[in-house]
Amino acid sequence: MKEFIKMMNDLQISQTSIDWIEDIPKEIYQRYFNNGRGGKLYNIIADGLDVNKRRWYELSTTIVTFMLGTFGVRHINQLYSESSSCSDIYHTLEFFEVEEVVTTTYRRKNET
Repeated sequence: MKEFIKMMNDLQISQTSIDWIEDIPKEIYQRYFNNGRGGKLYNIIADGLDVNKRRWYELSTTIVTFMLGTFGVRHINQLYSESSSCSDIYHTLEFFEVEEVVTTTYRRKNET
């Protein structure tokens, strides 16, 4: 997984579309994310994490699982200006390893 993360970050992929997966180079997408028959080899298991709202756009983290493991990607997920596009932001996709953290929460019990 470390090699994959390094390879992806070394590519310095500029985000030009709101769907970050579309900006992955075709040969890498075909090798790691597509089964060759139009089916995908990855699952998005969480999105909209660690949201950072800026004046004209919003960044967030998406967690993806695929054949080599699980990784996070930091990307533009929302544009607030109708006159701008993702390419106007000059954001480079950031890939990183993640680990699952299980938390416990409580809610009020319904009494009937």
